[in-house]
Amino acid sequence: MRRERLLRSTALAGSLVLTAVAAAAPAQSRGRAADPQDAALAFDSGAYTTLTVTVDGRPVDVRWYKEVCYVANPVAAAAQQPGGPGGGTTTIPHTACGYQSMNVFVPESAFGDQRAPVYLAVNNGGWMASYIRASVTAGSSYGSSTSNVGAALKAGYVFVDVASRGRGLVGADGSSPGKAPAAGTPRSPSRSTSTGRSPPTSRSRTSTTGSPGTSRTPATSTCSRPWPGSPRPSARPATR
Repeated sequence: MRRERLLRSTALAGSLVLTAVAAAAPAQSRGRAADPQDAALAFDSGAYTTLTVTVDGRPVDVRWYKEVCYVANPVAAAAQQPGGPGGGTTTIPHTACGYQSMNVFVPESAFGDQRAPVYLAVNNGGWMASYIRASVTAGSSYGSSTSNVGAALKAGYVFVDVASRGRGLVGADGSSPGKAPAAGTPRSPSRSTSTGRSPPTSRSRTSTTGSPGTSRTPATSTCSRPWPGSPRPSARPATR
């Protein structure tokens, strides 16, 4: 029962994000020039590998979209990252977009269903940086009562592993691209706004579609500007 409620709440969160995405129509359809960064974020619906796993003893075919970068201008990471065995370092193979990509797993039963719910697994406990990982592997067995992966796939959810920049991340240039506010809005020192802050240098988007079989990846931006129709934060009362 608790797992069912968890899946329902996750699906609701995905649906809310999907609603926000739908409200943001492509710029070209609104009469403005298309954003050149959109080409870097185009989703190739044919670029997948079919995996076969077992859920509750039954075979399930899953389409795997491997390490889809959700940032148009990703911030490169250093090959050596903290957090290795014994407090040492660990080597990452994907320095270009390993902390800004996602693995998308679509059960065949959900492919083509634009209303399929999405389970977003953001594996960054303690706000630490989270390198890309794959929770669904070929030939593995999952139980729907003991595994979130098994429960999601059995229910026809799209399962997404999301990597993220965060605390402790070391950039290729020795900087800390995961330290706030860089994790949300990377800044460029060469450009500024009237508020004294610089606009973001990268455009970050996360897939929330229930079916990756579309021409481009629906996305949400990590910029601080809210989506149209989203509630504005209320003012906090002054304290004495």
